[in-house]
Amino acid sequence: MSSILIVEDEKEIRQNLVDLFESENFEVYSAKDGVEGYESALKNLPDIILSDIKMPRMDGLEMFAKLEQNKETSTIPFVFLSAKAELSDFRAGMSLGADDYLIKPINVDEIFHVVKKRLQKREREKNEIDEFKNSLVRKVPHELRTPLIGIIGFAELLNDDLDSMSKEEIKKMINIIRSSGHRLHRRIEKLLTYSELLTYQSNDNPVELSSYSIDPYVVSYNANRLAEELEREDDIEINIEEDRIKIFEKYFELIVEELIENAIKYSTAKTPVKLSGFIDGNYYTVTAQDMGLGFPEHTLKRIDTFHQFGKDKEFNVGMGLGLALIQKILTMYKGELSIARTDDKKTLVTVKFLREN
Repeated sequence: MSSILIVEDEKEIRQNLVDLFESENFEVYSAKDGVEGYESALKNLPDIILSDIKMPRMDGLEMFAKLEQNKETSTIPFVFLSAKAELSDFRAGMSLGADDYLIKPINVDEIFHVVKKRLQKREREKNEIDEFKNSLVRKVPHELRTPLIGIIGFAELLNDDLDSMSKEEIKKMINIIRSSGHRLHRRIEKLLTYSELLTYQSNDNPVELSSYSIDPYVVSYNANRLAEELEREDDIEINIEEDRIKIFEKYFELIVEELIENAIKYSTAKTPVKLSGFIDGNYYTVTAQDMGLGFPEHTLKRIDTFHQFGKDKEFNVGMGLGLALIQKILTMYKGELSIARTDDKKTLVTVKFLREN
């Protein structure tokens, strides 16, 4: 049973709302102003709060701001309602981070639609966070330990046997340590970024409202460096155009890195991996194409946290977080992700970024 807190100073409207939601099997709490509403929210932790804006003692805006400062109540969906259709009221509420608003007189179908939509969104977010936590316990220790073992093991060999090693052997071990360190760093960055995005996923706007200028030289340099680290520097082909897009720099670089890493990981040596970036109407499109195994049809329809594509293949390495991470970033920035497979086992991953006007 879902629970709702109704905060409304007009007694008749408050009771009508209480009766309405009780008839739909909600557990209903009610309060006549922001002071009572704040106390009830802290005590009962409802699944959603429906609150008037204009109220005595403490209005809805002030109550919402106080609830946002409390760890236990900050994630509760909050819907404002008001008899005054003044844009300033709603702008103030939405700028604070409210989830939605309704204008009195309230339409029954509309209010149920809004409330149920917000509850469904919260349930999806809760399930996603739970899955993320479970995946951390199941997979992360192994995925972080593997490159760390290489770093520690070769560092100990260098420390114990340095005097008996040739210059070539020393250089080889240093390169392995460096490669393992970069791999470990990338995996940690993915985890930190995904955690960051989960924190902001209830917002309708990106966590960073910024733009990024694509420099073909920088993209090519980073792509070649990653390909070299993965021992595929001779296979990568790069063709990138200049442009300016709506995204935080860190997220763009992470997405491109993930596209290259996946294309290399799911293809064999001495087959081409093509990275392209070009202007496409209102979008800037980046594609990564490889001649790998291809994805089974059912996996193309699923991009979930820690779900590895082609996970039954023996050379698949990694946490499977990358494509879920790309999808979440693009959702925040109004971008698009698609994956296509051809009969000759070409796999084409396409990412579209909104261009700066």
